[in-house]
Amino acid sequence: MTDKDIEIEHLKKALEESKKENKALKGKLKTAKSKKDKAQQELKSLKKKTSRTNRHDGGGYQSVNEYVRRHQYPQTLIKLAILLRSRLTGGTRSIINAMRAFNEVYDNVLGEIPCANTIDLWVRKCGLSTYEQNISDLSGEKHCLIIDESMMLGSNKLLLTQAAPAVPTGHPLRHSDVTLVSIDTAESFNAERISKSVMKTAKKAKRKPDYVITDNASVMKKGVRLTGFKHHFDLGHSLGMFLERTYKKAPDFQKYCKLMSNAQASHNMKRIAYLLPPRQRTIARFINLDNWVKWSGKMQEVYHTLSAEEQSVMSFIPANASLIDELSEVMSCVHYIENMCKQKGISKENAQKCTRHIKNTILHGNERMRNLALQIINYLHEETAWMAENETHNISSDIIESTYGVYKSQKSLNKLYGVTTLILGMPVFEKLSTKESARLYQIKNHIEKTRVKDIKIWKNPLAELKS
Repeated sequence: MTDKDIEIEHLKKALEESKKENKALKGKLKTAKSKKDKAQQELKSLKKKTSRTNRHDGGGYQSVNEYVRRHQYPQTLIKLAILLRSRLTGGTRSIINAMRAFNEVYDNVLGEIPCANTIDLWVRKCGLSTYEQNISDLSGEKHCLIIDESMMLGSNKLLLTQAAPAVPTGHPLRHSDVTLVSIDTAESFNAERISKSVMKTAKKAKRKPDYVITDNASVMKKGVRLTGFKHHFDLGHSLGMFLERTYKKAPDFQKYCKLMSNAQASHNMKRIAYLLPPRQRTIARFINLDNWVKWSGKMQEVYHTLSAEEQSVMSFIPANASLIDELSEVMSCVHYIENMCKQKGISKENAQKCTRHIKNTILHGNERMRNLALQIINYLHEETAWMAENETHNISSDIIESTYGVYKSQKSLNKLYGVTTLILGMPVFEKLSTKESARLYQIKNHIEKTRVKDIKIWKNPLAELKS
């Protein structure tokens, strides 16, 4: 054989070996494709499983792997951020620091942490969607409206309206019991504007409220009267107003308050500072007399156990023993009325029970106590005069005062900082205020249905016309 024939034989053998290798590779490729298809099917099946809500105790916990449409963060991270923003005081940056601490301790369990603006935007989106839904949910329910005007926030005031069950729930109203149905802001509110706001809310709800609860401000009284709706005056503000009328200008009361203030100012940061009275409120002082009246009663009991120096500083306590005893009896009666009406609601029967208690206690006191007793009895009669025998109503607006307190704790401490879209966090706070309500709250749905443009239009309705 020539060299050329030998070379041809080698090439034929190499070709046969290449064909065998190619056949083996095709078999491996076919196996790999089969494994790939199987893996893709398993992945698709796994995604379906993780996207389903894992039901537990009637609520929903979503998988970490489930993302919100148009958002890069997983749903569980978004829910955690919104929960922290709703339940903790302070700014969003403190929440970011807390989430970073979680990552440090639990090996980056949360992954990438969103910025402060992103978290606040999530809250606003959920808030706007929830706020709009709250109105539609009222159409088939018997409800009352609780209305209150805020102090100045920057250059504006807020007028909030909450809807609550018309029939008391057996306990003082909680945030989970109410829904925010109207947010209005202006430099000031007169009766006509308050009336329009209430009527607008009733029109949107397609149902009139059974009654309205406000404080004793004259603009509120006139504003509700213009609507023609039945009106209750808040129990706490009314009792505070009666206490103010009775004691504000009384010489012995003024003298005692001044002595307490002097002791607080002159002995602060000294050895006997632990005995000093609690600070008195500057605004709405008579709504919160309880703290220092209790302090006065306890100091009266332990006065004889104090050292000579301490007795010298607290000498105004025994000198005003009769006033302290009077105020203690008055506040005990006030507590009875508040517990009865805030827990069980106001009704003709409960008003009669309160009236009997008043007659058995402060109506037997001095002239000042008797005048106070008559004012409270007259108030209870007026509040129940238009009610049916079997009717029971809520009569406290404490819950809306608490809502303002939550908002102020979350906004900037800068007094020039006015009302912003951060107020949209309040409807979310109500829905996330308890573990049970938080389980049922569909954060994913609320965020997906709301866009940034919707928030801008809500803030300024004219923006829709300009765009």
